[in-house]
Amino acid sequence: MLTFRRAQDKMNTLLWLGTFQGSFALAPHTVEGRYLQGDAWNEELDRSWMEMSPVEQDRQQVLYAFRFGERLFDLVGRALHQALTGLWLADTREPTGRYPASIVALYELANIRTVDAGLMRWLADGIFRNKSVAEFGALNGASSEWLNRSGATRGAWAFDGAPRVLELTEGRVAEKDLTKPFHLPRSFDWVLCLEVAEHIPEAKLPVFLQNLRRHLSQGLVLSWSRCDVGGEGHVSCRSPEEVRSLLSQFGLVADAEASTAAQAASTVWWISRTVQVFRADV
Repeated sequence: MLTFRRAQDKMNTLLWLGTFQGSFALAPHTVEGRYLQGDAWNEELDRSWMEMSPVEQDRQQVLYAFRFGERLFDLVGRALHQALTGLWLADTREPTGRYPASIVALYELANIRTVDAGLMRWLADGIFRNKSVAEFGALNGASSEWLNRSGATRGAWAFDGAPRVLELTEGRVAEKDLTKPFHLPRSFDWVLCLEVAEHIPEAKLPVFLQNLRRHLSQGLVLSWSRCDVGGEGHVSCRSPEEVRSLLSQFGLVADAEASTAAQAASTVWWISRTVQVFRADV
C-alpha cells in the first residue's frame, strides 16, 4: 500500500507538471527545461537559443514538447505498473469472487466511474427516494456516489470485498468480504447489488445471499448475469427465472412490475436483461 501511495503521488506530480505548469513547452533553452533533462541547475541564459531565428525556435520547441511528453508518460506508466503489480501480487488469499486491490487502484487512478445512469435515475426517482441504501459489491462505489450526489436518498453506503478498498477509495467504500458472514451495526431500507453474484463461487452463494437479506428491510435490487453473455470470472451464472426461485428461499419475492420498469430504465444492455426488484416477504 505504501508503494502504491508513493507511486500515485509521483504520477500525480508528473501529470500536474505536464498539464498545468506547461512542462511540455519547457524548451531546452529555459532553466527548468535544462534541469528536467538532467542538467545541473544553471540560471545562465542559453546563448545558442538566442541566436536562432524565430522559425527555428518554434521548431525546436515542438520537437522538445514531443520528447519531453514521451518521457513524462513513460515515467507515469512505469509508476502505475509498479503500483498495480505490487497490489496484485499482495492479494494472494483464496479465490472468493472479489476483484484484487489492483483493479480498484486502477479505477481510482484513472477516475473510472461505471454507473448505469438510467437505472440510478429510476431508482432515485422511485423506490430509493427518501430511503437508505447499501451497495454490496460496489468496487469503487460509483453507484452509491451517484445516489448520494442526487440528494434523493437518505444516504447510500458502499461495501466491497477487495482488499484495502477503504484506503484505496479514501473512505468511500468499506471492506466486507461478502462470502463470509458479517453483521453491520445497522440495516438499510434497500440493498443494491449489480453484477456481483455471478462472481461468487457456488459453495459460497448461501452465505452471500444471507448477508444481503440480513441487511435489508424493504427490498433488493439485483442484477445477476446470465450464462450466455460471457464475462471474466463468471462462475455462478443464473437465468432470471433461476434467480427468482433461489431468492424466494431467502424471503425475497420478485416484483414483476417494478422489475420490468427497472429493465426499461437501464442504459447498460447486460444489466437491462437481468436486473430485478425483490420485496422482503415479512
